[in-house]
Amino acid sequence: MPLELTSARPRGYTHPDGTPRPGRPITPWGAEGMAVADGLAERAREAVRLLRARYPDARCELDHADPWQLLCATILSAQCTDARVNQVTPALFARYPTAEALAA
Repeated sequence: MPLELTSARPRGYTHPDGTPRPGRPITPWGAEGMAVADGLAERAREAVRLLRARYPDARCELDHADPWQLLCATILSAQCTDARVNQVTPALFARYPTAEALAA
């Protein structure tokens, strides 16, 4: 089954308080929302499987120890090279090891 790049989300949903919200994406609340989430999760698994088959030796060039560091490094990499990001992030992560530390 080929992976299709179309939206699986309906165009409206009902808020948990019962208020209809037309035109907004469905939430994971309720059976309908969970069915959509399950469908999206299955499509994500299929995308990962296809990418791993196509690029078996792919690896991230950004040095990171956890998702927080990868997020920060990815944002910074849009502004300069991955090599430069890998030079500056050790000092950044030493000073701000968590999102909470950076926010403070």
